[in-house]
Formats: sequence, structure tokens, C-alpha cells
Amino acid sequence: MERKVTPMRRTIALLATALLLGGCAGKAGEADVKPESGAAAAAGGPKVVFRYQSGASYGSIAPFELATKLGYYEGTSVQIKSVGISKSGPEDIQAIAAGSNDIAWTNTAPIIHADVSGLKIKAIVAAGTTLTKDLNGKTISIGGLLAKKSSNITTAKDLEGKKVSVNVRSAQAEYAIRKWAQAGGADPDKIDYVVVAPPNEIQALRQGQVDAAYSWTPAYNKGQEDPNVKVVATEGDMLGDFVTGGFAFSQDFLDKHPEAVKQFVAGYVKAWTWAWEHPAELQQKAAAIIKDFNGDESLSKYVYPFGSRPNALIKDEDINFYIDQLTRKGELTAGQVKPGDFYTNAFNPYASS
Repeated sequence: MERKVTPMRRTIALLATALLLGGCAGKAGEADVKPESGAAAAAGGPKVVFRYQSGASYGSIAPFELATKLGYYEGTSVQIKSVGISKSGPEDIQAIAAGSNDIAWTNTAPIIHADVSGLKIKAIVAAGTTLTKDLNGKTISIGGLLAKKSSNITTAKDLEGKKVSVNVRSAQAEYAIRKWAQAGGADPDKIDYVVVAPPNEIQALRQGQVDAAYSWTPAYNKGQEDPNVKVVATEGDMLGDFVTGGFAFSQDFLDKHPEAVKQFVAGYVKAWTWAWEHPAELQQKAAAIIKDFNGDESLSKYVYPFGSRPNALIKDEDINFYIDQLTRKGELTAGQVKPGDFYTNAFNPYASS
């Protein structure tokens, strides 16, 4: 089926720029996770290097970083290598297009943008869910919309004419706001979406640069410690129980290294499950990972299990949300794409047959 693209020209331009820049991914904060003592023995055989941009320096931990810390890749062909700081999914994807990165931590919208623009890329494992649990087993969200308590923002309708921060346009934060606005009788096109790089959303809110801030942990949880900040809506309120995105690879990488990718996902899912079963110990491991990246170890108290979806599987319904949003905006036409174009569970050894 022929795929048509309308307002995605910006994505094409970004990808073209990335290709021109080649291997220019930032080196700032470059580090590697150090496996725990006794888990760092070198394995025989060739290694496949999985390059990625990390958010650990500002407290955002990836499950495969935890897997490395726990030694789950010992004896495999997987070698995790950080090559800079992750700021957004589109930037991670641009780095893949440039050939300087192998893994993109992203929601699905940028994957769709990239794929229909010519970069064949797929999510292979869930990155997180809207709902998780705290140390006491209480169901919580680790993302959502914050505002000043002094503001009159309490409903989606109140966002009309207001400036709301998102980490990037045409991605998860914006689409969560749009869905919530539509459900609440508001016009999502009357909201002024302002791009603010994580983790600066709360600072932008305090300084009055935006009227509301969409953020994720640790900024989201840390922001709530300010007595002048309130939660307008959690990510769970806005999206329900939902896989927000995944870790994506180019089809070329998947084709070249299928066995290594399966080993990567196996360790990833083991770490995902371990975190769910050991939330307190997770924060201890997170502190060690943050330290490896010279970050503020105190941010580890905002690290919670990555998600509730068993075995980090992705489903059609997770992808359909983004397809529907892009279709409503006119960036896709009805029937142009299908969920399976953008994800696969084929590399997940824990997926049911």
C-alpha cells in the first residue's frame, strides 16, 4: 500500500539533517553502567554493541541499564554502550538515522513519523506504562500534568488559550493532552503547546513561562514536593492503563543481529520483572546507575517499576492510539498504516506463541 505523508515534512527534514550530521551525537555525559561486583565477567565470543543515549544522569533509568547492573547480559553477546544524553524520542531516532545510535527510547508517534518518512524502524519492547506502583504497592502514575495551585486550571477546558509544556511536538505528551481535552469537551487546537526540554518543565512552570507542565518522573514527582504545585491530571487519568511507547531499533539492525537482539530483550524483560517485584531494591540499583553517570543519586527515590504490562509486551491497542491521533490531525489518512508496521514482539522470548 502506498503511504502518503502530509504535515510530516518537518520530520523528513530532521531526518535529513541527522543523516548529514553523521556520527555527531553529543558526547556530554557519556558513561557506561558498571555491573555489580561478581557480574562483570567477560564472556567469550564476539560482542554486538548496542549504542544508546541515556537519561540516567537526570534520574531516568532504562530497564536494560538495570539489566546490565544486575549482570543479566553476562555470558551473552550484548554490550550496552552509552553515547550521550537522551532528551527526546525524536532526537534518539535522528541519531539512529545518522548512524550514531542503535536504540531509540520513544513513544510511538515519532516511530510512525520516521517510518512513513523512509526510516524503517520498529519498537521491540515496551518502555513503560501509564500505571505502576510505589514502594507500598499503591497504584500510581509517574507522569502527568502539573500547574500552580494559584492557577484556575482544574479541567481540560481550562487549558484553552494557555501555554502547556511538552518535551517535543507531535508526540506522547501532546497527544495525551489532546485526548484528555477532547474527552473533557475542550478544543485541543486552542492549547498553546510549548516545547521545554526535560527536566526543565517544573522550572518553566515556576517562572511563569508556561501555565501547565506535562512531565514524567523524576521531574513530575519532584515537582509535587513544591507546596505551590498541584496535579491537574495524572497520565493514568488521561490515557488509562496503557503502554506509552517502546525501545525501537532500525530494521537493518534487527536483520543483522537477531540473536543478540533476542538476548537484549530477554535481559530487559528479566530486569522489568525484577523491578516490579523489588521496588525498594530498584531504587538502590538506580542510585548506583545514576552515580555511574555522575548524576544526583538522590533522584533515585523517584525511580519506580517501569510498568505493569507482563513481559513488557506491546499490543495493537497501544499503537492504535497514536494512529488515531495522527489521523485526526490529518498527518495520516484512514487505513494508511496498521499497528504491526511499527512494532514487533518477535524478539521477546516471553511472548506467547
